Amino acid sequence: MIAYMHFPIHGEESIFAAEAAECAREQGKFWEMHHLIFEHAPDLSKESYRGFAQQLYLESEQFEKCLSEHRYRERVLNDFQKGKQYGVVGTPTFFINGTMVQGMRDIDWFQQKIKTILHNQDTGDAD
Repeated sequence: MIAYMHFPIHGEESIFAAEAAECAREQGKFWEMHHLIFEHAPDLSKESYRGFAQQLYLESEQFEKCLSEHRYRERVLNDFQKGKQYGVVGTPTFFINGTMVQGMRDIDWFQQKIKTILHNQDTGDAD
């Protein structure tokens, strides 16, 4: 299973960015918004998110209402707290079968790690 959790380490700006991505999710565009946010960071403003919404052809009234209500703020803050409880201190952080991996890795590294985990599960070996 793959799960994405927010970890807004840069305060209110990061929280708002995560909220914008969640509001875009309502219209099926989470990853597209996520990529635009990271592509343009750190030069973001509330107007940036409106521009991204237009670029992604989101229904602007629905998107604006979602943002103004802070509909997903609690989810974002809960993700942040859970991350801290698990020992996360930065992004990106991954958990593979309970093992924390911090920092970027290439796809080959992940493929090898997953193969090793699956092999160890089949043979009963520890990781």
